[in-house]
Amino acid sequence: MASGRAALIKGSQLFSTSKVGLNFPPHATSYMGLKINQGLVSYMGLSPSIIQQNLSYTNLPHYLKTCMLYLGIYPEGYTINKNDLVRQWLAQGFISISHVREPEAVAEGYFNELVNRSIVQPVDTDHNDEVLYCKVHDMMLDLIMHKCREENFITAVEDLQALIGLQGNVRRLSLYLDDVIDGATLGTARLSQVRALARFGISTYTPPLSEFKHLRVLTLEFPTKRVTLDLTGMCHLFQLRYLKVVAAYGEIVLPRKIRRLEQLETLELRTYEYSMVQVPSDIVHLRRLLHLIVPIGISLPSRIGSMKSLRTLRGFDLGMNSVENIRDLRDLTNLKDLEICRVYRKQLDEAEATKLINILRFSLEKLCNLRYLCMESYLPSACSDALGSLSASPRLLRRLHLRGCMLSRVPKWIQELHNLYDLALGVKEVLDDDVGIIAQLHSLIHLNVYIFGTPKERVTICGTGFLALKHFEVTCRWTSYLTFAAGAMPRLQRLEVAFNARGWEQHGAAFGGVEHLSGLKEVSVRIGGYGAEESSARDAQSVLRDAIGMHPSCPAANIKCLENMNFTFDD
Repeated sequence: MASGRAALIKGSQLFSTSKVGLNFPPHATSYMGLKINQGLVSYMGLSPSIIQQNLSYTNLPHYLKTCMLYLGIYPEGYTINKNDLVRQWLAQGFISISHVREPEAVAEGYFNELVNRSIVQPVDTDHNDEVLYCKVHDMMLDLIMHKCREENFITAVEDLQALIGLQGNVRRLSLYLDDVIDGATLGTARLSQVRALARFGISTYTPPLSEFKHLRVLTLEFPTKRVTLDLTGMCHLFQLRYLKVVAAYGEIVLPRKIRRLEQLETLELRTYEYSMVQVPSDIVHLRRLLHLIVPIGISLPSRIGSMKSLRTLRGFDLGMNSVENIRDLRDLTNLKDLEICRVYRKQLDEAEATKLINILRFSLEKLCNLRYLCMESYLPSACSDALGSLSASPRLLRRLHLRGCMLSRVPKWIQELHNLYDLALGVKEVLDDDVGIIAQLHSLIHLNVYIFGTPKERVTICGTGFLALKHFEVTCRWTSYLTFAAGAMPRLQRLEVAFNARGWEQHGAAFGGVEHLSGLKEVSVRIGGYGAEESSARDAQSVLRDAIGMHPSCPAANIKCLENMNFTFDD
């Protein structure tokens, strides 16, 4: 009885948050309230909460019903990436065509409606409060799977034997496999009409792709075990539009003639470093490919400049790709999302690195549609400074991450990025002029600065500028060189500071003027304790706690000394 009551309470809590979103008619709400009060605990195998939601399911717009039901492709408790989800919706043809907005923008609007109606629960948001990841409440998933079974929308199985004897065609198939062995078969199930296949679980079993003639969406996830994943058989999946493979360890073998997949829009390969992946040379002929995401440490084939439809390119390794490929980036003028990295598998001397970064600079000047640019290259400062002299900045940028580049100063072209809300920089020094450049970015919500060098003069955050900033992170050698003037950062809510305790006895002092941050709610301090006297770390914590305590609103303070942490600075 106790467990039934707990389930009833759990369902009621979900109902209280979702009944508005699902647009219940008043009579349905009162009717179900009466039934709950009478102690109804099940109906057709569903909890009272799910019955309530089921009553109003028909009130949802048709486009939301379809998108909602597709959530059943994921197993219980799965953390769903918004980008993955909306791209699968698009590949399935769930999104209405608009002559005003791009299809992906329409799909994101549908996703936001699901969030606003509490059909999905946000798990992670960015600094602009956009939901990046979500989950489906267990009881909401019960409803979704119930409707999926009714409408033959998705078939979800944990045992391949469950496929045997299924009546009718399987339209979308979700496999959650933990105990299935490699030699298992799919029996006599009719799978030729399956439009979407998703494979989860720790088993290494891979269904024979040749069985799925009309597949549009394929997701294969192997989160823990080493696998050799032979995908050469998918070269006949001529309708495939979305392919995502997650293989923690091992090898992914793609078909050599991948150009046959003419409809492919998304290709995402996720592995840990040193897994084996080779991108087929004829990938450059996929004219409809919009999103290409590859692991770091691999080289792309030549002539990537012909992939003019690309909107997303992530995992482009500066050290592993040819000079021609770096130059060809300039032809990808539809790119909105570009992530450039470098691993140490291939050593670059300074002359070679300087050559590459100069070519990259010329390419970036042509990419005027970029919304997100991330460089985690860790190149010498002499090379990185080439990025400081862009003659034409990508002015539509909303997020810019250059923490991996050791720039000498804040690039002046950053002041032209009026849409920027998220900025991360690695610089050798910051002077008042540099602060002034960033302060005038009126859309900036999040700022992360890593100051590699030893400060030569005090940095003062004045009372003008930073009008929208809510989150400020700074890593520096000495906190004593940072001061906040009266009226500084009026909307700042969270301040994060990181430094080393070693040397505190000579230069130690808290940042000044924290009491002037009128909106401050939380301060987080990480102290690198490696090689420091225990007394230095203890004194640093005490001084900083006293400084934060001067704030009239008493913000929450989280001060930690990490014994084995040493933040790297330029000596």
